[in-house]
Amino acid sequence: RGLVYYSLYQQGGAKIHAALPSLTQDSPFLNKTFKTCSVVGNGGVLGNSSCGKNIDLAQFVIRCNLGTLNNGYDKHVGKKTNLISFNPSILTEHYGALIDYRRPFVNRLDLYKDALLLLPTFPYQRDTAVSLCAYYTLNDFDSSIRAKMTRLSTGIMMVSLGVEMCDDVQVYGFWPFPVHPNDCRPITNRYYDNRPWKRKFHVMPDEFHQLLRLHNMGVLKLHLGRCIPGRE
Repeated sequence: RGLVYYSLYQQGGAKIHAALPSLTQDSPFLNKTFKTCSVVGNGGVLGNSSCGKNIDLAQFVIRCNLGTLNNGYDKHVGKKTNLISFNPSILTEHYGALIDYRRPFVNRLDLYKDALLLLPTFPYQRDTAVSLCAYYTLNDFDSSIRAKMTRLSTGIMMVSLGVEMCDDVQVYGFWPFPVHPNDCRPITNRYYDNRPWKRKFHVMPDEFHQLLRLHNMGVLKLHLGRCIPGRE
């Protein structure tokens, strides 16, 4: 199994370290740069895309929220995985919070072989109060800056990581709409099921708009159609 990396804050760090002495203190990405990266979301637009080989050509492949690779999906999403992230809520919703039978969770991780697992274990607590202060301050003074009380999705965080780490970032599977962009046919929310994203926490269309801006600026390349094997 690959290294499990936890995000840590300084506040309360001593207690955390005492309870979990094996947590790493250094980022596994420190001073690392890759020539090519694929960042793979789970959007339904990736279904029947034949993008698997193109995705796997990248030097470093980042995947989000335990997207499935078996049952024939590898033709469209690839198999290579260097980093896989997931929201801890998945453990509660799909694996019974790992309280009882845990083998299905281990079997799922086996799909990603020796990939690095990125799990946000201690997020947000330190910044909640001051973030609320910033939000209310902008409203109080009628600032032209738009502030929204939403949480970034795991996908957009992984794209940001890719931009930081990679010279050439290819982005797949990010499309938050119910019809395909090429022919307007209905598609599922995710390539492997039709479970909706959590509107209470995320604003996926706004995130996609930002990805489109980065694509138009040449910062990354956003793939929304079928792929020709070997061609980026």
